[in-house]
Amino acid sequence: MSLYRLSTALLSSRSIVPSDDGPEVPGPCQLPRLRSPTDARTHTPYRGLFGNKYEDAAELYEQAANQFKLAKLWKEAGDTYVKLAEVGLKLESKHDAAGAYVEAAKAYQKSEGGDGLSEKEVAKMTKKAIGSLEQAVSLYTDMGRLGMAARQLREIAEQMEKEVEKEVGGWGDDGSGGA
Repeated sequence: MSLYRLSTALLSSRSIVPSDDGPEVPGPCQLPRLRSPTDARTHTPYRGLFGNKYEDAAELYEQAANQFKLAKLWKEAGDTYVKLAEVGLKLESKHDAAGAYVEAAKAYQKSEGGDGLSEKEVAKMTKKAIGSLEQAVSLYTDMGRLGMAARQLREIAEQMEKEVEKEVGGWGDDGSGGA
């Protein structure tokens, strides 16, 4: 199922909660609708003059990622942020792309926290999170934003430390280094 169809399916399941006091009130599950990529403005003959298809794609990917986050579909949100970063690179916006990679890593990290994932799937999400952070580090370094790169490298180190602690079974939790 394509990302657009999935987000549209999620958004079309609106709930209306009846209120005792009067008119119906939107329920907590009601999400705003995304624009269709085939809405009227994409069919204008002067499209090249008024917009860039990559800018439109970036906007739609960001909206979809936010909808996935609201629905707590962390893996899908992470995958969408990675696609947003790729579009950012095509737009030659390294800063936006790096930010999207960081957001992807955050989403992947949240998917590790449960969601009924197997150990293998959790390890895969950790690798995706680290890979996204490495991409962000590369972009921040290219831009000369070394402080931002260092912050992401620290996050990578913390992720790797968690993985090692899981594998070793808590070795070194008391700070003694096992001795």
